This record gives sequence, C-alpha cells and structure tokens, in this order.
Amino acid sequence: MLRTTLIALLALNLMFAFWTWTSTDRSAKSSASSIASTVGLKQLSLITPDSSPDAADQSDEDGAAAVEPIVEPPEDKADLLARLQPVVVSAQPIEVLSDAVPASDPAALELTSETVPEPTQIRTCVKTAAIEGDANAAQSFAVLSELIANPVLEKASEPKRPVFWVHIPAFETSREADDAVERLKARGIESFVITEPDELKNAVSLGVFRVRDRSDQLIGDLAGLGFETAVYEKPPVPAAYLIHGYFESTEDDVAASLERIREAAAEVTVEITDCDIAQQATVE
Repeated sequence: MLRTTLIALLALNLMFAFWTWTSTDRSAKSSASSIASTVGLKQLSLITPDSSPDAADQSDEDGAAAVEPIVEPPEDKADLLARLQPVVVSAQPIEVLSDAVPASDPAALELTSETVPEPTQIRTCVKTAAIEGDANAAQSFAVLSELIANPVLEKASEPKRPVFWVHIPAFETSREADDAVERLKARGIESFVITEPDELKNAVSLGVFRVRDRSDQLIGDLAGLGFETAVYEKPPVPAAYLIHGYFESTEDDVAASLERIREAAAEVTVEITDCDIAQQATVE
C-alpha cells in the first residue's frame, strides 16, 4: 500500500514538472515576440532546450519551415538599449498655463465680456458777470474761448456819457430847504429836497444834465438869485458785456473743471447758470 502511494505521488510530481516547463516555454516565446515588435525586429528566434542549432539544421534538411535568425539588427548596442528603455512617466503634477480665472476668486468670476460703460458726460453752463469796456471784454473772451464750448459775447448795456448833477448844498434845517424850493419855483425852476439820511440830507436837487454847458448856464442863473450851487460830475460808463457758454465733464468733475476756468480767467467772475434750450442736451 505504501509503495503504491509513493508511486502515485512520484507520478503527480512528474506531471506537475512537465506542466510547469511547458508554461515557461510558452511565456518565454511570448516575451520574445513582444520585445521584437517593440524594437522593430522583423523576427526573433528563441532557443529552447529542444531547439538547439543541430535541431534547427536538421529541420532545414528535412524541408520543414525553418526559424530565421535575428534579421536587420539595430545599428549599435546603444540604439537597442534605448529602444528597450521603459517609458518613465513623471509623478509630478503638470501645470497648465491658461488665462482661466481661478475659482477661488469670486470677484473675478463676473462676466467680463460686457463692455464697461463710459462715465456719463454732463453739460454745465456758465456765465460771467458784467465786463466793462470793449478791450476788457475782448481779452476775456479770448481766454474763455479756450476753456468753454460755444462761447458767446453778449452786450449787456450801452456806454453812458458823463452826467452833471446841479444842486444846492444841504441846509441846516428842512425848513430852510423848503423855503429855497418855493423861491426857485417862483422863478420857474423845478427842484426838490433830498430827505435821505446821509450827508446830502436837506440839499436841493436842480437836475441832471448830459451837456456841461446847460449845467453851467443854470449855475449862473442861480448865482444871480443869491444861491450857492455845486456840480457833481458822474464819469462816463463804458459798455458792459457778458460771456456765456458751457463745458462738459462727469458729474464728479464739475467743481474741479469750474475751478480751472476761474483760475485761468481770474480777471472776471464766472458762475454756473441755467442752460438755455439750445444748451440743454446731455452728452451720452
């Protein structure tokens, strides 16, 4: 019984050894074919225990399909080794360069395709105070023309010639002034008493004349009546002009723009005014 058991175990060992040898042979042939295809060899012969050179020659002599040796080997050993080197893939993360907005920045995730609108320009109209004299107005207009749009020089008043006011100096009391008015009226001369509380109170006004000769004639007549008279000459008044126009700026820049105009045109007073119908358009 023991002998039978030992014989059965020996048989099983032999069968396992044969199966192992057969599997190893097939695996070696498969690896050789894979290497040959990788390095570009046309054919690779694998020498196994049962495929010795003698056996290969014998196969050729028998007319069987002979296994060809390595054909067209690589040019050198270094080339072969380079082809057999495994491909190493770096474990480092690959940095992708792009213009993408990081998800961690919420403010940057807003839509950027829309065009940011330009600040709205508004129109501010300005006007100068009265500028007396043709020369002064012309000079101011030249300066402001560089600072405001559509400047207009407007004549505010005509020039005035000098005038002469003839009067009797102030009396001590209002009764004395009233008596003088009655005496002049009897002579056909119109007059009145000044009652304003100033240095001319109780003076008697005899009229304002544009021609000096007429005032001088009246003074002579009054001297003959025993009245002491005086003449006040009001100097001529030149023509007055206004300059108006507008400037355009953002709402926040109105004050700064007005200040720049005032600094450049320091000889005149410039103020903001209401725009007329032609100036009321708002610049978009």
